[in-house]
Amino acid sequence: MSLLGIMSKRCSTRQFTDKPIPCSAVDAMLWSAVRAPSGANAQNQRFHVYRMSDEINNLGDIRTPIIRRAACVIAVFIDTEHLQIPDGEESIWAFLNEQNAAASLMSMALVATSCHIGNCWISLNKSMDGTRVLKGTLAEMFPGIDLDRYEPHGLLLLGYPKSADFHDYPRSEESHCGRPVARRPVLEYII
Repeated sequence: MSLLGIMSKRCSTRQFTDKPIPCSAVDAMLWSAVRAPSGANAQNQRFHVYRMSDEINNLGDIRTPIIRRAACVIAVFIDTEHLQIPDGEESIWAFLNEQNAAASLMSMALVATSCHIGNCWISLNKSMDGTRVLKGTLAEMFPGIDLDRYEPHGLLLLGYPKSADFHDYPRSEESHCGRPVARRPVLEYII
C-alpha cells in the first residue's frame, strides 16, 4: 500500500488483542523513528521499549488505564544534554524537543499501521508532573531512567486491534473525548 494509503488507514486504537508484537515490527518502528525529521539536526530523540506486563501496568496506573491494554509500549524521550542551546536562547530552541519527539512518534505510528498493528499516541511531558493527569510522578512511572537528562514526551501504545477492517487494518472509533474522529475535508484546515 502507498504511503498515502497507510496514512488514510492510521487511526488511534485503544482496544487490543493479547497477540504479542514481533520484535521485527518494533525494530522497523525504531528504525523509522531515528530517521524522522529532527530540528537543527539535533537527533536527540531516545526510546525505551516496554514489553513486560508489569512495566506496562505501572505506566497505566500512573498515566491512564488504557495503557494497560497494550501489548507493547514505546516511550519517547528527549536527551536534553544532546542539543547544545546557546545561553539565553532556550525559549527560541525549546520547541525543537516537542517537534523531534512528535516526528518520531508519527513515523512509528505509520510503520505500525503498515504492519496492521493498532497504535495510540499518548501525550506526556514534565509539565504534567503533579497535575490531575498523572496519578503519581514521572519518577514513579519511569524508575531507573535519569529524568533530569531524558525528558518524557510521549508513549506509543501498540497492539493488534480487536476491531479491524476488511483488509485487517485497525478500525477507527466513532468518537474520542466527545468529538468525532472522522477527519474533515482538507479545505477546512486551510487558512
